[in-house]
Order: sequence, then C-alpha cells, then structure tokens
Amino acid sequence: MITNRSAPHARVTPVLTVADVRAAVAWYGEVLGFVEHVRIGEGHRAQLGLPDAPAAELVVAEVRPGRRTPQESRSHQVMLKVEDVAAVVAAAAG
Repeated sequence: MITNRSAPHARVTPVLTVADVRAAVAWYGEVLGFVEHVRIGEGHRAQLGLPDAPAAELVVAEVRPGRRTPQESRSHQVMLKVEDVAAVVAAAAG
C-alpha cells in the first residue's frame, strides 16, 4: 500500500474550504490557538492542530475545481470545545 505522508493521521478530520488559506491559518491561530503542523504550498492546504496535540485536527484548503464549498443549500460545521465561549466569540468577532 502506498501511503500519503501529507494525509492526516486522525480517522476523521474536518477539511474547511477557504478563499485564503494563509489568512485562515492566521485567524485559527490567533483566535482559537491552533498551530500549523504541515504546510502544503503557500496557499494550497495546511494541517492545523492544538499545541501539544496531534497534527491535522483541522485542515484548511483552497477552493479548487470539484471541491464543495458552503452555500445557501449546504454548510460545513465543526464543533470545538473551549474553556471560555464568550472570550472566543469576542475574539472571533474582533
């Protein structure tokens, strides 16, 4: 079997399609504390994780042909547990 070294190790990993991968990496780091573990190209894809946790708890990827993006008729959802919801919401809205 051929293995893909850039594939996440987690059994289930959310992949969020974003318009700007580098901006998303910065935002998830600043607001939610994620760190970038793997960068694939400057704007193609990044695997993020929390400090001292496994890589690829979250993947952000560029918009590409065939990749489904959120629209009015469908969306993507990721649940993240945090200590202080109000503080995270305030930082996210910031």
